[in-house]
Amino acid sequence: AIAAALVPLAGKYTPLDQLRTVDNGARLRAFIALLNTRVLLAALRAHLHTASLRFPDDLDRIAVRGGLGADSRELTSGLEILATASDLEGKVAAVLSSLTAPDERAFPGADDLRCLSELGEGQVLIDGKQVRERTVVLLDDMHRLSSAQRELLMGILLSERTPTPVWLAERREALTPEELLADGAREDRDRVTIDIERYWRGPRRVAFQKLVAGIADRRITLSPDTPGSSFSAMLRDQDEGAWAEVLPQVETQMLEAAQGRKEFGAWVEAQLSKDETARERAIGMRSLQIRIARELASSQLTMDLLVRDEEALIALEERRREASDLRDAAELFLSRKFDLPYYFGSDRLAELASANVDQFLDLAGDLFEELAGISGTAVLGRDVSLS
Repeated sequence: AIAAALVPLAGKYTPLDQLRTVDNGARLRAFIALLNTRVLLAALRAHLHTASLRFPDDLDRIAVRGGLGADSRELTSGLEILATASDLEGKVAAVLSSLTAPDERAFPGADDLRCLSELGEGQVLIDGKQVRERTVVLLDDMHRLSSAQRELLMGILLSERTPTPVWLAERREALTPEELLADGAREDRDRVTIDIERYWRGPRRVAFQKLVAGIADRRITLSPDTPGSSFSAMLRDQDEGAWAEVLPQVETQMLEAAQGRKEFGAWVEAQLSKDETARERAIGMRSLQIRIARELASSQLTMDLLVRDEEALIALEERRREASDLRDAAELFLSRKFDLPYYFGSDRLAELASANVDQFLDLAGDLFEELAGISGTAVLGRDVSLS
């Protein structure tokens, strides 16, 4: 069993990095000191919860052996940890609110995350008995830290090899170019990266779309002033007429890319014979045009590729799916070239959420405000929707 110590990082540490009256090193040391105490308090809360006790009412019943840098044989009670944390918070708050330059010698600071060693190597006791649950620290919203704070924290966690497991949750926006390029290149012994957004790609994308669509619909039903019960129905879908107008040009460009070469004949014939909407046909033709251009540019175009069929096309697409989703790229290209809407409909809104429900609610909330404004001035019985 585990006790999960959740520590939100959103908006609680970046003010330290903006304190320019204090040396950068002192600001970072204060950040680590604050994190030490907050991780310990979160761990105490988690262990009390697993024991069906209450925080902070039952802090006198829990203790950490060696907590807050004490001797490994000494017990530090939950009340002592709370008092130390409150004192440290007060010192940091005083510096942040001060109009004069603070005395850096009185500014709290720490050089390492001792809390992880104390929780992993020490003991957590409730009523004098050691708990069986192992502590796992969950640091949420890492992307909300400043770049200096995130770099320092990642360096500490990767170099110290602490005995307490740590989960870090962050959005892609926090990753450096080096991290983005190196992601997936190798599996580290001390670190495992789980790309949640990648999990929801492909066939699972539909499952996430259904999940968030259901959440949005339930939110709609809670608003009596908004007509309708389906949020998805209020987001107008693509205009097929606009795609039908550009379809002949897209088909001509695809045929020109094939250059009449018979090795691409089966591909072209299969694409032209598909019974799809104008938008799907245009995207499919543009995707095929991209694949043909790649094949012509490849040095691997040999005599054994003269006979092409639909199965070979599917196999080629599967091999290159991880490198690039051609249909998405083709749609974006066509939208830009022919000035067609790209951000529309509930499915695209779900994709913009990057497999994050909170992010979906932020985006959907902005659209709902637009819908509320329309419904407030709409004629009774008129359909309310966003173009």
